[in-house]
Amino acid sequence: MRKSVFLFIILFCEFLYAKDYKLAEDTVVFPGRVSKVNQVAKLVRIRVKFENAKFITRNNKLFLWNESFPNKKCTGHIEGKSNDYLLVRLPDFGRCMRSVYFTVGSYLHM
Repeated sequence: MRKSVFLFIILFCEFLYAKDYKLAEDTVVFPGRVSKVNQVAKLVRIRVKFENAKFITRNNKLFLWNESFPNKKCTGHIEGKSNDYLLVRLPDFGRCMRSVYFTVGSYLHM
């Protein structure tokens, strides 16, 4: 019984790892620095230096994470953008602040 449970766990973990790897090939990672945090509105303004930022549109989904903790990610949606900044709404703002550990001046990956 223990062998079958152990085998199932190993196969399941390999399946998850393969799926994550496939998604990673389709995504683009770019850095940004947090310039303003509005806790009441659950908004974060991020300065980006990314050549293809013009292709990011409103309501696109973003995953934010700290470079020190790449396994802890937070989900957000683009509310607005300019040439240098992205305005991101974080639906679960409290959890994001606790898990991703960011504040004004923090360097994040998206």
